[in-house]
Amino acid sequence: MTSTRNETGESRLEKESWRRRIRDGAAADGAEGGGLPWGKAAAVIRKTPFYRDARHVLVPPAVCFFQVRLNALMDRKRLTVPTPGIQRGFQHFDPHRTTPADFVDFARLRKAGAPLTKAHYGSPLEPPIDLVVGEALCAGEDGGIVGDGRGHLDLTCAVLQALGWLDVQAAVLAAALQSPILPFCPQEDHDVKAHGVITRDGFHRTGTESPIETRIYWEKLDARWIRRNEVLFFLASREGRALR
Repeated sequence: MTSTRNETGESRLEKESWRRRIRDGAAADGAEGGGLPWGKAAAVIRKTPFYRDARHVLVPPAVCFFQVRLNALMDRKRLTVPTPGIQRGFQHFDPHRTTPADFVDFARLRKAGAPLTKAHYGSPLEPPIDLVVGEALCAGEDGGIVGDGRGHLDLTCAVLQALGWLDVQAAVLAAALQSPILPFCPQEDHDVKAHGVITRDGFHRTGTESPIETRIYWEKLDARWIRRNEVLFFLASREGRALR
């Protein structure tokens, strides 16, 4: 797949085209898990400087990230896991307040961690999250990534920043299904860039060095969905937003 820098405001259409091609290619190859060996990816993540230096890691709830969550607990890092779509907030796991015998069940999300919900949204996290792990279909050398189209990584980072839960030097590490890494990927204004990328070829440090700077694009969110989403409703209410 070749990549072209998008300067015409058609990033959304271009990204959808890329998504279809990547998914069709994975389906044609019969590649399980998108073709990324997730156990190996977890091992590579564990060796990156971003992970080694992190004290508090956010990892998605997807099954494929089980080993990443388990590694974080075994390495005695604080672990936060968003609920699907951040619908019911976050779960927090402190390996210093539990026994290693529970780590596997926690990592598989069979046992609940401490809920980070309404009562916690106005309070800081200590330590703050300094590494956000996410998934992408493909990634560019400039840090641009194309996700599955649901915007979970972008919205999660925006929510964490709005809550004050992100460290000022927090990094994004994306596991990308497409390999090799591309020169760049089409991006929209709300897209978060990755500081590092994991592909089948290993770890790649991108050209992004700037701290995460994002915001919630309220105008792109449906008011009914905001009302049903616990954390978004909290933030909208705090800002005095009218939800019509």
